[in-house]
Amino acid sequence: MSRNIKFYHLFAGILITNIAGFFLRFYNLDTYFILIGFRFHISLFLPFLLFLYKADLQLIKSFFISPFYKRYSVLFVIVIVPLVIIYLSLYIPGNLSIGDPDYFYEFGLSSILDYPVYLLWNIPQLFMFFLFLNTVKRKYQFVKILLLVISVFAFEFIPVQERVNYIALAGLLLSSLIVALLITNFRNIYLFALSVFSIFWFSILSFGSSSGELINILFASRYDAWEGFFEVNKGFTDYVIPAYLGIVFLTLFLLHFFGLKDKAVPAKN
Repeated sequence: MSRNIKFYHLFAGILITNIAGFFLRFYNLDTYFILIGFRFHISLFLPFLLFLYKADLQLIKSFFISPFYKRYSVLFVIVIVPLVIIYLSLYIPGNLSIGDPDYFYEFGLSSILDYPVYLLWNIPQLFMFFLFLNTVKRKYQFVKILLLVISVFAFEFIPVQERVNYIALAGLLLSSLIVALLITNFRNIYLFALSVFSIFWFSILSFGSSSGELINILFASRYDAWEGFFEVNKGFTDYVIPAYLGIVFLTLFLLHFFGLKDKAVPAKN
């Protein structure tokens, strides 16, 4: 993207995204669409398209050809290690057991085989989101990206005919922290897309979700809910995915603290 996007341009883009998203929700329309399998959520692709006319093709090319951080093994630490921690922390005290969900074979097992396909269908919008978030200047980039992510998804959490969902708000904040750390730590568009998709895909496959939107975007479009492979004690059901996101954030923070991050000298933008 361009290095010359001003604050008022970003503000206008965020405002347009939220107004469009809010009216879609107000009229009970989806805030995403599916085109020949590829998923596109308004918050992930619209901000990018609004600033496409300012795109710096050389900068975009550099993200794809010369990513700064190239140790993809860190993906295991970011995604799988926190998942194992949440499994064990629930299983040992007896709060986790193997479930018997509906569509065990049609949805559950088939999703494992179809992981590469679902990833492919989400990669374009995640690439666009990464490029949009990299429009901000490097100074205070973490804070700027954090605020950008929260801002472009704000309309999803404005009550229309329902109460405020504080668990969902906590999930948004933790997800925003994760995205900001992924970009500022690693500056790798491929690692970003793989990490963001896998974090949500594995957690929802494991513990389920009643969000038709998340199911349709990350998994198959013909389902609107999934119970998860694992059954969690009812007292923890609402908190297990936010807890997992919290562990992912702490893991990324520790990686940053201990210096496992992009050590390249960033371009001044």
